[in-house]
Amino acid sequence: MVRGNAKFCSRLPLHRARRPKRQLFHATAYDINGVSPRARRWVQVFERLTRWPNLDALTLLPLRHILSNMFLLKRRRAWCPKCYEADREAGTVYERLVWTIRGVTVCPIHAAPLEERCPFCYKALPPLAAHSRPGYCSSCGRWLGRPAGPSQPCANPDDNDYELYVATTVGDVVARCSTASRLSRARFSTNLRICIDRLASGNTKAFAVLTRASSGAVQSWVTGKMRTRLDVLVRACFHLGIPAAVLFTSRRLEGVNWPAITAYFPRDDRGVKTLRSSEEVRRLLKAALREDECPSVPALSRRLGYQRYERLYQVDPVLCRRITARHRACTRTHWWKQPGAKRICEIDVIRSALEQSLAQDPPVSVRRIAMHLGYANGGLIQRKFPDLCHAIAQKLEDCKKRRFVALSKLWLLQVSMIRRRHFTA
Repeated sequence: MVRGNAKFCSRLPLHRARRPKRQLFHATAYDINGVSPRARRWVQVFERLTRWPNLDALTLLPLRHILSNMFLLKRRRAWCPKCYEADREAGTVYERLVWTIRGVTVCPIHAAPLEERCPFCYKALPPLAAHSRPGYCSSCGRWLGRPAGPSQPCANPDDNDYELYVATTVGDVVARCSTASRLSRARFSTNLRICIDRLASGNTKAFAVLTRASSGAVQSWVTGKMRTRLDVLVRACFHLGIPAAVLFTSRRLEGVNWPAITAYFPRDDRGVKTLRSSEEVRRLLKAALREDECPSVPALSRRLGYQRYERLYQVDPVLCRRITARHRACTRTHWWKQPGAKRICEIDVIRSALEQSLAQDPPVSVRRIAMHLGYANGGLIQRKFPDLCHAIAQKLEDCKKRRFVALSKLWLLQVSMIRRRHFTA
């Protein structure tokens, strides 16, 4: 073994001199264990070469529908020397998948910091190289293992606790990936929605503040529009008190100790006066839709004790749109669309006001005419008299151009007078 290792080390410079200096393989080798289509192609190639099925269970591909590839994997090799030494004593040396994930800086077994540089040649190693061997440096060929010794005390115990939590949580996620038959984004979104309903009364923004995550990211996770970043999710789970693997694999969070989590989780309803679940709010929306005089969504939100109506749209946007359509069909709103409704202003009066404005220099804008006649905006006037409105807008533009030219001439005249005074002085 020692003779073979020395022979391998003696041939390393010759092999490195023969191979090309730049290879696309080295630039993308870190992505083999990821969730991208490139990782899927690598797994298919390995399955054909080895004739061994289900190799995707050794990677993060079971989570490809849930996790984002952004900031997921390290671009440099990391390892635990104590794990290498224990593997050599056991007879099989292998690389851990958890070491390749960005954010994992300590070993979840030995609670020791992971190393990223060879202690002999002091080089940062790629995840996969032409002469890679588990447990050995791909540059100098030396053994990277080290017997377990006394751990070094950490300067900040809180940081060490969080780093160990990250490593343990990611290791648990990796272990669940290798055994889970199917992981769906719908189950993750359902479990996250249950957490929001139980801990923040369905308020996504309050839940995002309390879990130190972005409200837009949490909303996109719930709706399934965006895959989650693993580091952001682990940080949110750290403040939430629920493991990330439970959110991925549990069926409606069965077995979670909700009283303990609720007692730890501070209550902040962000303006929500009453605590109602999504099912209760949906039932009240259906009851309002069956009323003879259907209220508007803002009025219904005030009736239920909410300061803003976004909560109702979060529960059931389709039902809220149906309530809005039925409310508009009532005679209390959009009265100008009802048969026999009196106009705000007659058509002849509008045409006369536009013609008078066009005769002036500069003319009055269509928007000001509409406000003077009692309209909220000039949309109706522009639809009824498009030619007159276009002529008024063109004349306003010409007036602005003439005014700009006049101001430019005046500025040039002032500059010339200042220069003349300077030269005469």
